[in-house]
Amino acid sequence: MKKIIFTLLSLVFVIGVYAQPGVPQGINYQAMVYVPYETQQVGVNSSGQIPAKNQKVDVAFTITNGENGNAVYSETHSQVSTDEYGLLELTIGTGTTTNSFNAIDWKGIDAYLGVTITVEDLANPITSKQKLWSVPYALYAEKSGNGITGVTDNGDGTLTFTYLDGGVYTTGPLTGLTGPAGAQGPAGPAGNDGAQGPAGPAGNDGAQGPAGPQGPAGPTGATGPEGPQGIQGPAGPAGADGAQGPQGSAGADGAQGPIGLTGPAGADGAQGPIGLTGPAGADGAHLPQGDQGPQGDQGPQGPAGANGAQGPQGDQGPQGATGDTGATGPEGPQGPQGSAGADGAQGPAGPAGNDGAQGPIGLTGATGPQGPAGNDGQGGVTTAGTNVTITGTGTVSDPYVVNANGSTPTYTIGLWPELGGYVFWVSADGKHGLVAETQDQGFTSWYEVQNLISNPSNHSVNGQKFRDWRMPTKFELNEMYAHAVAIGGLSNLYWSSTELDGLNAWRFYFADGSAYSGSKTNANYVRAVRAF
Repeated sequence: MKKIIFTLLSLVFVIGVYAQPGVPQGINYQAMVYVPYETQQVGVNSSGQIPAKNQKVDVAFTITNGENGNAVYSETHSQVSTDEYGLLELTIGTGTTTNSFNAIDWKGIDAYLGVTITVEDLANPITSKQKLWSVPYALYAEKSGNGITGVTDNGDGTLTFTYLDGGVYTTGPLTGLTGPAGAQGPAGPAGNDGAQGPAGPAGNDGAQGPAGPQGPAGPTGATGPEGPQGIQGPAGPAGADGAQGPQGSAGADGAQGPIGLTGPAGADGAQGPIGLTGPAGADGAHLPQGDQGPQGDQGPQGPAGANGAQGPQGDQGPQGATGDTGATGPEGPQGPQGSAGADGAQGPAGPAGNDGAQGPIGLTGATGPQGPAGNDGQGGVTTAGTNVTITGTGTVSDPYVVNANGSTPTYTIGLWPELGGYVFWVSADGKHGLVAETQDQGFTSWYEVQNLISNPSNHSVNGQKFRDWRMPTKFELNEMYAHAVAIGGLSNLYWSSTELDGLNAWRFYFADGSAYSGSKTNANYVRAVRAF
């Protein structure tokens, strides 16, 4: 059974005071109804409770002569509702009763008000009794005969009453309790931009930005002969950067070397400020474009034959010799694109000019026949790491072979910075398990949890080394509860990935190890986990 706690915050009496007969027979009553804390949100009071919004309750009022004296009046109000802030508002004197509110002798009794509140889910009703001090002035005045001739608002929260016999009375401050916080107002208009501040010192290089648009291709120069590759010498000390030389011709592609072992991810550097844009260089001279060579005739395509069985792969054939460059013929009409001729010698690099306007994209010519495959190139430089051996030369006939000689490390329950946090579950062989972050990733609705988890800035220094963090299940949160003190900082209500239905999901309260369901739109804390 859900436990509901009602806190009677205050009695607020508003009495209409009139100089003529006909005083209203009633006393306004207000009280706040609270329920136990289940969701961390704005509005939680110091006792860990939140207002009971739109809650049905039964209320009984009793006015007695003395704190434990006889009842002079009683009434009931059935199935009344609190408002959207948990506030209950009634008028004493308008409920169901067998007494007469008009017959109360306010002058002749020491009035106490007893209040009883009952709800469907509450095992026992909540009761309260408070003394009525000097509130029902108008009701007293109606019985005493010494009427009020005037009321003055003193402007400081007090009122001054003037009676028929010339007497005066000034009340204490009548300020009520502070109401619940109102809704967030709309954002104000954006202020004007401030003046440009001085440029700060240059920061570290930021991450590689996206590639810019492809500029227009310049005329292709002839390719010079490729010299033989020298023996790899020892690395000398790094010299100063020289001026940018012209780009050499592309060598033949070597065979794909084996993929090296993945190293640990380095920490992301801080984003440096964007430097000022330098002045644009002067336009360079444009070289004339060479004439278009004639294209050979396209042969007719033969009919497609039936697919044969897959044969074994043959040996790699040697690369054919490059043919001589033919003489440039007169420019004819644009024909289909022929096969590519041999590259000419590399011409000297002209001065760089400004980029011209993007020309229209020309028609795509027919694809020429594929040239013979080049010889296998030498594989990249590969260095064996600890407990790893590498054999072979990186060619098709003698590929690299990588052998790992070491064993997979094993782990136990505890803090492992190299895994990003605290290991709270581990397999029997110690090679697999679950890791919890050592700090919260934020406070949000269920729908925004994974967005917070995916942001490295919401993680600890060790947690930022990994990008496979996720929301834990309800069962995994229960396993974390056994190590909550060692993990650190787990004392609130946290989201799980386990859903109750389309609108609600399970949450885990680390203060007592209990699970509660709640609306996915509510805000709760987030603590990520990952597997290894």
